Amino acid sequence: MSHAIRAPGLPSADDRIDAIDGLRFIAAISVLMFHFAFRCWNANSPGVMAYPILSGIAQYGYLGVDLFFMISGFVILMSAGHGEPRKFVRSRFLRLYPAYWACVALTFIWLSLAATGNPPGALQLAANLTMLQSLFAVPDLDGSYWTLAVELQFYALIFVVLLLRQLPRIDLVLAAWLALALVADRIPALGALSGALALKWCHYFVAGAICFRIRSAGLTPLRAAILALAFLQALRKGLWYMDLKERLTAVPYEPIVVLVAICVFFTVFLWLARGGGPKRIAGLAYPGALTYPLYLIHGEIGTDLLMMLADRGVNRWLALVAITALMLGAAHLILRRVEGPLSHTLKRWLATARLARAA
Repeated sequence: MSHAIRAPGLPSADDRIDAIDGLRFIAAISVLMFHFAFRCWNANSPGVMAYPILSGIAQYGYLGVDLFFMISGFVILMSAGHGEPRKFVRSRFLRLYPAYWACVALTFIWLSLAATGNPPGALQLAANLTMLQSLFAVPDLDGSYWTLAVELQFYALIFVVLLLRQLPRIDLVLAAWLALALVADRIPALGALSGALALKWCHYFVAGAICFRIRSAGLTPLRAAILALAFLQALRKGLWYMDLKERLTAVPYEPIVVLVAICVFFTVFLWLARGGGPKRIAGLAYPGALTYPLYLIHGEIGTDLLMMLADRGVNRWLALVAITALMLGAAHLILRRVEGPLSHTLKRWLATARLARAA
C-alpha cells in the first residue's frame, strides 16, 4: 500500500493557519524580486538588466526577511507547544535539513561548474552542509544562507527553554531577550553579545511569538508591553538596516516606505493574534510549503542564470519571467522529490533508532 507524503514542516490540520502560508510566499517572492529585479543588475552589471518599473519597488524586497523572522517567532512557538526538547529538535531537523542539503549540493555543483574565479572547495561544502558555517568563519555558498544562522539561534533559545521546562514562563524569557537587545544597543561593551544571541533581529521573533501567545492564551498587560517594545525596536532597526542597504547599493531609500511596511507586518500579526480572518484559505498551503526551497535555491543559481541571459541579449522581461518560473519549478521538484521523501525516510530511521535504544 502506498502512503502519501505530506510536505514536511507544515503544522497539523488542526493547528495550521493558512494565512501564515500566504505570508511566507509573499516574503519569499519579495526577497526573490529584490535579488532579481533590483540587486542583480544594481550590484553586478548596472544597466544591463535594469527594471526601471520594478526596481523602485523591488529594492524594498529585502524586508521579506524581516517578515520571515516574524513568521518564525509565531510558528516555532506553536511547534514547541508539546514541551518536549527531543521532539522539538527532531521536528526542526526534519523541517530544515533535507531541502537545505539538496540546495547546498545543487549550488555547490553550479558554482563548481560555472564559477569564473575560485570555485568552492570540499571544506566549504562540508561546513555549509552543517548549516553552522558562520561559526567557523566559512563563507556561505549562497548569500541567502545567513538568515538560517539567525533562525538557528532562535531555535537554540527555544530548545533551552524546553530543556529547562520554562515554557510556561516563555513571556518572561522573551521579555528578557528583548530587554537585553535594548541594553546592548546602548552599552558598547555588550556589543559582542549581538551576534551570539541574534540581538539585532530578536524583536521580530519576539513579536511573532508574543502574537502567538496572544492568540492561544489571550492578551495581557505584559504581552501588550512586550509587543509594543518589539514594535518600537523594529522601527529603529528597520531604519538602521535601510541605511545599510543604502551604503551597499548606493541607491537612496525612502524611510517612510520601510516604516509603513513594518507597521503593516505588525498590524497583520496583531490581527491574526486576535483571531482575525478565516483559519482555512484554500490554495495557500502548497505555496507556503514552496517558500523554503525557493528561498534556498534562487540566490546564486537564479541570479547567475538571469545575468547569463542578459549577456546573450535575451529580453529582460522574458528573462525575469523565465528564471522566476524556473526557480519555482526547481522548488517544486525539491519539495516533492527530495524534501518530502528524504524527510519521510529520516523520520522512519529516527523512529527505528529510538526503538532500538529503548530495546
